[in-house]
Amino acid sequence: EGYGGEAAAALRSDIDLYRKQLDAAIQHCKMSLWDFDIKKRCIYQRNHSIEMHGLVSMIENVPDSLIQSGYVHPASADALLEMYRQLLSGEPKVEGVFRVRNAEQTGYWWEKITYLTEYDACRRPVRAIGFYTDITEHMLVQQELKRMSLQKELLAQKTLLNMVIDFTSGR
Repeated sequence: EGYGGEAAAALRSDIDLYRKQLDAAIQHCKMSLWDFDIKKRCIYQRNHSIEMHGLVSMIENVPDSLIQSGYVHPASADALLEMYRQLLSGEPKVEGVFRVRNAEQTGYWWEKITYLTEYDACRRPVRAIGFYTDITEHMLVQQELKRMSLQKELLAQKTLLNMVIDFTSGR
């Protein structure tokens, strides 16, 4: 019996170490994890997710409450509703990119949210594991590249237009 107790203690120690390593890796990657109860439409956040999002530990009436509270940027509301529609219908994996309010409530940032659905014995969706990645920097770079491309295109059109004007005026 003494040996069994030692083995259980060693196993608990290994699990605790594994959890600490997983938490450190998640924080390093600017990620967060949470659970979504499909039947209750509730999100249950872990501490790191609460810190990152500035929301309470249990969020009810998801996704409607996230939109109504202003947490989700209005431009992302329809896409968020569609992602949750797919999740509630039992899709095994859903994901999307959304603008959401930062924890300080001073502005918005970009998140890529992914859900992996878990099923009961009858293959009904019961819960999903959600996680996000902060892709704000990536989105800002993409926006700047798009702006530069548009600027280059407009400059080329203006130059072409000037050449056409110069040729037709006889100069």
